[in-house]
Amino acid sequence: LLQRYQLTVTHSWLDALGYQAWWQHYQTTMQAKGYDLIATPDWWQHKQAEGKQVGVFYFHQSTQVCGSLVYLRHDAQVTACFKTSQSIPGLTKKHRSLGALIDFVFLREILKTKPSAISLGSMRNAFSVWNSYGNLEYKLSMGYLVEPKENTAIWDTVPLDADGRVAFFGWQADHWQLFAVKATADPYHFPVARFQSDKIGFSIINY
Repeated sequence: LLQRYQLTVTHSWLDALGYQAWWQHYQTTMQAKGYDLIATPDWWQHKQAEGKQVGVFYFHQSTQVCGSLVYLRHDAQVTACFKTSQSIPGLTKKHRSLGALIDFVFLREILKTKPSAISLGSMRNAFSVWNSYGNLEYKLSMGYLVEPKENTAIWDTVPLDADGRVAFFGWQADHWQLFAVKATADPYHFPVARFQSDKIGFSIINY
């Protein structure tokens, strides 16, 4: 796909000036899409103070930057933090978009460095309420597994969506597994095959 759509990829470690140049690109891209700005102009300084390296993958089409992914590396652990992507004709399908291609290239290239762990970022633990089932399936299909952040609070309740459904990760029998909740009279069938694997159990709870 990179060759077909004449895309090239470059990588660099960001210093203060490099981060500011990236942030200008990020600001322009996010505002054009009407998205909130999560990265801040002083984010790089905070990560440097924490002793973390900040890297970036740039994606170019011809001479124009069309996408990027900024990540952190610390003690052999790598975490994807911010991503930008623009629309490219032909790369418009949900799992065949430039954004999906960026995620794949990031994973492929970082694996070459033999990190102890790779994270594609965090998600809030209530799918169909704060996240989509598609977002969950996408990350699981790439081989990522759930791992709570340090000091993550364990809740006794979980919100339901407008249809009275939700999927969430919970702790049972000394391991994390995925639970789906719906009313007994609800005819909806959760797509079990999309989420279940030999590494992640999946249980349905009716109420």
